[in-house]
Amino acid sequence: MTDDLGQFDEVFPQSPTGDARPPNSKPLRRRKPAKQQIGFWCANALVTPVAATCCLVISGEGWRTLLGITSMRLHSLPIPGADLLRNYSGFNKLDLAILCSLVLLVAVEMVYVRFFMLLMENGNLTEQRNKNPILFFLLSAIALVIVGGDAGIFYLGLASKAANSWTETPAYVPAVATAVWLACLGAYAAWVADYKCSGTV
Repeated sequence: MTDDLGQFDEVFPQSPTGDARPPNSKPLRRRKPAKQQIGFWCANALVTPVAATCCLVISGEGWRTLLGITSMRLHSLPIPGADLLRNYSGFNKLDLAILCSLVLLVAVEMVYVRFFMLLMENGNLTEQRNKNPILFFLLSAIALVIVGGDAGIFYLGLASKAANSWTETPAYVPAVATAVWLACLGAYAAWVADYKCSGTV
């Protein structure tokens, strides 16, 4: 009788550690205390404008250096209502470079946050690669292009600003500043991912 029962398959698949687990199990999430939520959103309200300003000024200059068409003003776009921006001070100076920089900043942060959440929830990217290698390498390539493109554009913007400054800037400064910028974005994304994953049980 025991031998017959031993021929049945496991109800739950085995994890890499050998423990049985239900398929596609997702961790339960609990509501965070109000104090923690308020602190998180207040910190975001302080960090986001600073990061966005740095990105729009420096990356915007990088876009203009890379593609001259991004210098086109938004009020010149063939979009209904876009010409109204011409009537407002400050908004009439917005161009495509600002818009592209903002979109790229959001994309980079999404990539970073998703990466850190995968590490914190699963702890093993090898398992994700083995499950669906094509999707894994495709998403990895897209992430590298987005992060690498942001780094290159930020570097071009810094180099352009340094070349047009009154004082002579060493050649290594834009590269170092770009590395610091990417590290700061990664640290911020890790903090956001930790906040999102810390409420799991």
